Amino acid sequence: MGKRNKHKSVIKAAENGAKKDGPKPKIPFQKSRELNELVANLFNVASVINTTSNVNKEWELFQEIEKILASIVTIESEYFPSEKLERNEQTLTELITWATNNGVQMDSIGISQFEGYGYGVCATKDIVEGDPIVKVPRKLMITSDTIMESPLSELIIKTALFKDNLHVSIFRL
Repeated sequence: MGKRNKHKSVIKAAENGAKKDGPKPKIPFQKSRELNELVANLFNVASVINTTSNVNKEWELFQEIEKILASIVTIESEYFPSEKLERNEQTLTELITWATNNGVQMDSIGISQFEGYGYGVCATKDIVEGDPIVKVPRKLMITSDTIMESPLSELIIKTALFKDNLHVSIFRL
């Protein structure tokens, strides 16, 4: 039998829906394309890093990953203020509200901040063996079928690591 969380700050869905801060910024087509290319490049470099046994080559790949990530952050920061990119109670509340509004049921758990560890899932009530912890509707699931119908399909087809290992690409999302 699970024990419920003894932490005082469990993040739940907002009572009246997620707070709206105005319209979402529109990323111009060229910048969006540049971001997509950077992400594809990131996947390609990341898929090679585990195949090398040379420490120097691995370090070079790590440095390349750092440069790509810096480029991504630079572009995104033009359109998304830094406070929007941080994981905080407001963004987690918005995520939980979105999930709840889309049919996710998670009555037995919440997200809490654990000192020294960051955010994690905790029980909000006793859980008996066999009780569902989270119920996710199929429309929200990323499966081998739905991922190939998404914008990610092109990236998966082009990336050697994911091409023949679709389960890896789904797991890494």
